[in-house]
Amino acid sequence: MISRITTSIDMKRTGLRLQRLARQNGYSAKEIRKYLCLSCPQPVYRWYKGAILPSVDNLFFYLCLVKPVPAAVKLMPDASMELPYEGAKEMILVDDVDSREFLCELVESMWEELPKKK
Repeated sequence: MISRITTSIDMKRTGLRLQRLARQNGYSAKEIRKYLCLSCPQPVYRWYKGAILPSVDNLFFYLCLVKPVPAAVKLMPDASMELPYEGAKEMILVDDVDSREFLCELVESMWEELPKKK
């Protein structure tokens, strides 16, 4: 017998958040479809309605969060803080994910401030 897996993800809120992020960054559902190589935009609209969730790799298109270490805060002093999931500590939302130079600078500046692997 296969049991149903339950999650703590609020699909409706997640869909609304994805839609808000797309609009804030000027992306239409058709542009997202094209970028993700989907055959049609219907999955994107279903994400927005909370009917289904995008795959993990498709979620990376929407969101890049980093630990708020001093170097990251210095590079992005006006960035929004977001919760990656309920009960987590706030993280910095990286808006400039299209700039290779900025992302390299961000990672390099944060590197020494990140905690060592346990």
